[in-house]
Amino acid sequence: MAGPTLKALSALPWGTILKQAPAILAVAKGLQAGMGKGPPPLRPDADLPALRQRIGELESVQQEHARVLSQLAEHVSGLPAAIEAARHQGQRAMLTGAAGLGVGLVALLLAWLL
Repeated sequence: MAGPTLKALSALPWGTILKQAPAILAVAKGLQAGMGKGPPPLRPDADLPALRQRIGELESVQQEHARVLSQLAEHVSGLPAAIEAARHQGQRAMLTGAAGLGVGLVALLLAWLL
């Protein structure tokens, strides 16, 4: 069962993920800082301008969350393409290595025969 999991984890482009980590952490810290401080609960007799202000604040927080989610979705949608590119690069490296091995064996055989 660990085989497919390790294979999937090894296929991830960890370099790309680690390059994007500071940006993701900065956004997460900003959201976390904004989540901890909230306005005090409204009193039942709150006036209309205070309610409008609270609704405006909630809308801006909701827009920020939507922006972060869309950024995360863009990053996630780019992963399959990066995985495919890494797979192709691995195949090219394997073919290049096999060709180099073949050339080396032929050179060794020629050196031995001559």
